[in-house]
Amino acid sequence: MAAKAVPQPFIDWLHAELDKRGWSYREAARKAGLSHGSLSQVVNGRRPGLTVCLALSKTFDYPLGQVLWLAGYIEQPQNRDPLIDELVHVAHPLSPKLKRALIQIARSMEEE
Repeated sequence: MAAKAVPQPFIDWLHAELDKRGWSYREAARKAGLSHGSLSQVVNGRRPGLTVCLALSKTFDYPLGQVLWLAGYIEQPQNRDPLIDELVHVAHPLSPKLKRALIQIARSMEEE
């Protein structure tokens, strides 16, 4: 039985995350604790396994659920807004003070 192909959203996400960091595939695999071959298979069209998804989620500090959705393992809820997901991802590493400031900004925009 042939392996499932990697979904395009996953490849796009992987490329974007590597570009943001200036990492090669080999460097990303090393940082994620993966073999170069396992990441190379993904780049060449094989859907990533759950171990690869978990490792990349941790390495890129990205929500595991989002990585699993990008890899085609789970469906995105119908009412899910990708812009909200991106905002949560951007806000996640911020300090509590900056998170509160971001909430204040959003609330002031809501009032307009």
